[in-house]
Amino acid sequence: MNRKITLTNIRKSFRKIQVLCFRLLSISEAELVAFVGKNGTGKTTLLKIIAGLLLADSGEVDIFGMRSKKQLRRKIRYVQESGRGMYEYLSASQNISYFSALNRMKRSDIERLTAKYSDKMHFNEYLELPVSELSQGNRQKLSLIIALVSQPEIICLDEPTNGLDAESKQILIDVLKEENQQRKVTVIFTSHDTEFIQGLNAREVNLEKISGADVT
Repeated sequence: MNRKITLTNIRKSFRKIQVLCFRLLSISEAELVAFVGKNGTGKTTLLKIIAGLLLADSGEVDIFGMRSKKQLRRKIRYVQESGRGMYEYLSASQNISYFSALNRMKRSDIERLTAKYSDKMHFNEYLELPVSELSQGNRQKLSLIIALVSQPEIICLDEPTNGLDAESKQILIDVLKEENQQRKVTVIFTSHDTEFIQGLNAREVNLEKISGADVT
């Protein structure tokens, strides 16, 4: 059975200004999808609606048929732009442990997966530094490691290449491709980075053209 993320008749406005209005958006399990378009076209808003962080004003959101918020929280991870949302005074490893423990993960699993993804992201030397001392690029890497340690089925990334140099972008591409191919993770992200989108071979959904349309 091919599971899908399906958003139907979605509308969303802020202060009476409509930012999203479309009939249908469908994303298959294990797809790589990039939301593109100019600033203000609703890319981050749509990503947050899928991740369950925002509610649409109207319409239906079906995420792989999951109905409970508890299920969704376990299966979806949202990574904020520029590595935001972490505790500045804690070390990188302490942040990973804290957020993983919130998901009731076993200590042994946290340690094993932290080692795995820190190695893949070339992050080992930064694990014991406080977040306040990390560069923007390393904050971005840490945010992704925190998300991946929880082993999500869907990962939502807001401008994931902000602050990353060319080498780090390629590392990110390799890690996301591996998660997609080996664990069938659905990757949905916003981006203005054409090279990154092409590197992932992601399907582009242009939100400037989506209004009133069906996108499958």
